Amino acid sequence: MKYKVEHRILTLIQNAVAESKPKPYSFSHNGIKFSHWKFSFREGWKTDFWMATGNIEADNGIDAINEFRTNLFATIPIVAFIGQSYTDYLREPWLVTKTGSNIGVYLYMEDRNPVGLMFMDEHKKALSALSNNLDIPKEFYLYWKDAINSIGYSGKLMLMFSALEALIKNKCGKKDWDKLDLILGTELREYLFAPNKGLRHRLVHGEYLSDLDIKSNYIDEIHKKVMSYFNTKILKEDLLNIDVKNPQRHLYGNKEGGMVFLERLGEKDLTLRNALKEYEGKDIVSSTKNFGIIRDGEVKKAF
Repeated sequence: MKYKVEHRILTLIQNAVAESKPKPYSFSHNGIKFSHWKFSFREGWKTDFWMATGNIEADNGIDAINEFRTNLFATIPIVAFIGQSYTDYLREPWLVTKTGSNIGVYLYMEDRNPVGLMFMDEHKKALSALSNNLDIPKEFYLYWKDAINSIGYSGKLMLMFSALEALIKNKCGKKDWDKLDLILGTELREYLFAPNKGLRHRLVHGEYLSDLDIKSNYIDEIHKKVMSYFNTKILKEDLLNIDVKNPQRHLYGNKEGGMVFLERLGEKDLTLRNALKEYEGKDIVSSTKNFGIIRDGEVKKAF
């Protein structure tokens, strides 16, 4: 079956390739057409988005988007390198439609305002205790702050690894690997820090995250282990909350969303742009004048 995939890309790169003059700037690569999301010759580049579109032969819609995103995965990092600007697609909306059908599967993503965390009396007590503890290298806090302020998963992990290595250094500058076992537990320490095959070693030496690596959220696991270690071994009381939802909160990149099946009901075509406009500022829980939410399991299977 043939599917059309439309995928938004968030980027500061302004697409200025006029492959098909005099049409607005766009080009094709690796079976995908890349266009600036909103451009006019009068007003220029109006948004920080690109549109990526392509046609995929697949057994079903989910296979189609997976194949399309595999192609994006191969292309977008090179685009970011060449364009020297922020570029990401992993948390951007997409739509897959089947040729000859009024049905599509839609991943919606919405920006959300960041939610802060309280600094309480117990945290002030922890601040006093940690400020007076000379056994914790200042480099630990510097790396940990950089990790909190970072957005990318692999970059954040690398900073957390550096923070941990700073934390286990003794006064002679040597690393106490037994302390790392105490912090992470033997199993997690082995997976992350084992010589040659550990995740830290692989990332440092040019191997990217494998399919196995992304099955667990190691940022959350490390975070909880470190908070627990500080409570039990350094502060000697539970001053740090280890059950914070979404720890290492950030001012930027806060999104939430989900996947729904849509059916065209009105005059508007079922496209990514139209779906975004239709549900802008609305909770995507019910049908609208132009698009209906499909809940029939058999219809979904047939897609």
